[in-house]
Amino acid sequence: MAQKLPLQEFEQIIKYAPLVAIDLVVRTATGKLLLGLRSNEPAKGYFFVPGGRIMKDERIEDAFGRLTEEELGLKQSITEAHSLGVHQHFYATNAIGVQGFGTHYVVLAYELLLEEEIKNLPKSQHSEYQWMSVEQALSDPTVHSNSKAYLETGMIRLESQYQVAADRQSSTSAMLWQTPALVFTAEAFLFTIVTEASTNTAAVKFAISFFGLFIAFASLQLFVRHRNFEKADSKLLEQFEVNNSHKGYAPLHSRAPMKIWNRKLGEDKDEQAPWGEMAQWSSYEVWRIVLMFSVVIFLGFTVYWGITMCK
Repeated sequence: MAQKLPLQEFEQIIKYAPLVAIDLVVRTATGKLLLGLRSNEPAKGYFFVPGGRIMKDERIEDAFGRLTEEELGLKQSITEAHSLGVHQHFYATNAIGVQGFGTHYVVLAYELLLEEEIKNLPKSQHSEYQWMSVEQALSDPTVHSNSKAYLETGMIRLESQYQVAADRQSSTSAMLWQTPALVFTAEAFLFTIVTEASTNTAAVKFAISFFGLFIAFASLQLFVRHRNFEKADSKLLEQFEVNNSHKGYAPLHSRAPMKIWNRKLGEDKDEQAPWGEMAQWSSYEVWRIVLMFSVVIFLGFTVYWGITMCK
């Protein structure tokens, strides 16, 4: 059970030992960051991210839930947050106002994403709050340097994840469109064998047809799976690009420009846009129908040669 230490004992701990705390880097879906103007030492008079100390006998996950409730008025689970690593903070002052020694914090920083800004935030530690963009916070001299360090760490992590997602999306897209080519090469070979008169027995043709059916179905499933992964990564990349457009990120993974281009191409009936209507079709849907059709063909072969074999 979490315990608060008596003031005299707490003073000795601040004087001779580091404190362990949790800081909450709270962001919205639009990229705004929550900062509060501190009413107490240390860092009094600076805008700082919410947070607080971990108490004696308190588990980290329990402290996270308590602090989100106390600091945000909204209890959250630590499983909903992303770690920004361990940080060290050194201050010349302390929370109890005793002269002669400062405070050393070992801080576990967590990033918490919210759908929208919180209203009516608690005022026990902060006299006022502001939702700032990353650029505003980094350029504002009233935002404490220790809070700015979280933003730089977070941006490095996000940009690294963006690059990983972009590479994965590109790789998945390549595999997605390789699937039809490889499948139809194999199926064309099997189709030739099944329809070849020199293939003697119905049993052989049944076996080949069944194998072709298996390949067609497995390929369709793989094609759909690759598409789902590609769409999921594209959505993540698009959201990052929209949120960080102020940093020069263009919406390269947005489908809106492609829809506009396709519509314009379809409306343009001159010689520069022949077959404009076809350009609006989804290539994925076209090839999915073709792969489904190949499943039907080999299913028909399998049933036909199965019946023939049983006669």
